[in-house]
Amino acid sequence: MLVKKKIIEYKFSNTINLTKLFVILMILASFCSLSCSKKLTNSELKEKLNQTQESSSSQNYDIPKIVSVQKNNNLTVTIDWEFNQKDFPLNEFKIEGTSPHNKQWIQIGNVSSSLTSYSSQVSSFTFNDGFGDYQFRVIALSNENDHFYSDSFTYVYESFKKINDIYPLNIQQLPSTVLNNNKLTIKDNLLFLSDTTNQSVYMTSIVTKNAQLNLIPYSFFDENKQIIQLGKPKGIHLASNKELWLVDANADKLLKNPLPNTIKELNEITSQNINITQVFNSNPNNKSEIGSFFNPMNVQTINNTIVISELLNHRVQFLNLTNNKLLGSSISVNSDSIISSYSWLDTSLASTPTIYTAILTNNNVLFYKDQEQIHSWPSKEETNSLSNPSDLCFDGDGRLYISDTDNHEIKILYKTINPSTNSYKWNYEVKIGTKGTNNGQFNSPTAIACDENNKIYILDSGNQRIQVLE
Repeated sequence: MLVKKKIIEYKFSNTINLTKLFVILMILASFCSLSCSKKLTNSELKEKLNQTQESSSSQNYDIPKIVSVQKNNNLTVTIDWEFNQKDFPLNEFKIEGTSPHNKQWIQIGNVSSSLTSYSSQVSSFTFNDGFGDYQFRVIALSNENDHFYSDSFTYVYESFKKINDIYPLNIQQLPSTVLNNNKLTIKDNLLFLSDTTNQSVYMTSIVTKNAQLNLIPYSFFDENKQIIQLGKPKGIHLASNKELWLVDANADKLLKNPLPNTIKELNEITSQNINITQVFNSNPNNKSEIGSFFNPMNVQTINNTIVISELLNHRVQFLNLTNNKLLGSSISVNSDSIISSYSWLDTSLASTPTIYTAILTNNNVLFYKDQEQIHSWPSKEETNSLSNPSDLCFDGDGRLYISDTDNHEIKILYKTINPSTNSYKWNYEVKIGTKGTNNGQFNSPTAIACDENNKIYILDSGNQRIQVLE
């Protein structure tokens, strides 16, 4: 019995000693863990970063890295970048950039130090220094003001890209009269042409590039389901809500016609499937009042605003339909005859929406910000000039296309930003075409329009065709 008791006491004593040892080891391990998890000092971090740059196998101490740079339509830049260093004693990040003619790095953005993902975007830089190489970099600043630079990222702002293709539409029996200084509009592959000589409007649906197309007369019906006789159909515009707008230059009136619901109905318009046309007539006693017209040349809609340019009133009207009456304001152009105009709404450069307008006259283009003229093209120093231009349009990137009729070419202007006025400006970029009959050559180009896919449709009147520029 005595021996057995001693054995039990010995085992119990050893168990207590082992327990103490285990507790001591756990305390030491915990202390070591706390000690090892503290943030690195700046000098230690810098050494680790230097080691990382020498060894690509480590993923724990990356320097900042720019992932992508994208030019937005309003000429600002979006920069995506990342930084994976979680133990960085962070003060802040900075983003810098250079431009083609100013090679010095300038700060273009600050990033908050409260980031959790070390990824951000900046849109404060603008491509207002012309074409060429723009460089960007991200700088991480430590609490001790050490700088860790990303590799620079180069974005090339290209001039007009090489044209992929120029080809004529395969339209059968294109009337020669439709080519004489008329207008065209296209949206969702529906193309409409005005024909002032035949007092008509034609339409076609473009299914594929090489499809054979037939122009179909398109009629406007009044409330009695009678065809409205047109005097001199001029400007024509297909709005995004499928409303077709037309100005009659002889009758000085505006027509609005909702299109039929289907292409089949559009191709086979009868008195049974027509939509009634709403007609806005001018005041015959005062054609200069707002809401009346004197030889209207062009029509366009921006949301609920109707934009109409007039030849003999020398103005562009911005109208809204209120209680079935057209009310609004206008831009007057002294002495110059207005041939065409184009307006659009911009929300990028100002906190409130701004309407920009380009007005084509006999020898230049006038640019307006709301109702204030901001500049014109060509300037007196410009070597490129216009000779009897007919029409203009803009693509989705803000490039301006002018059909320069007597020069048998299309002139293209690119958009920049004027920092002093916080507004856009257009400069000459390139011209396309010479006189001839080959694809890409023109003989007195007149009407021009751009669709939602940035395809440019040009009425090549002397060659009796419509060419498409992709």
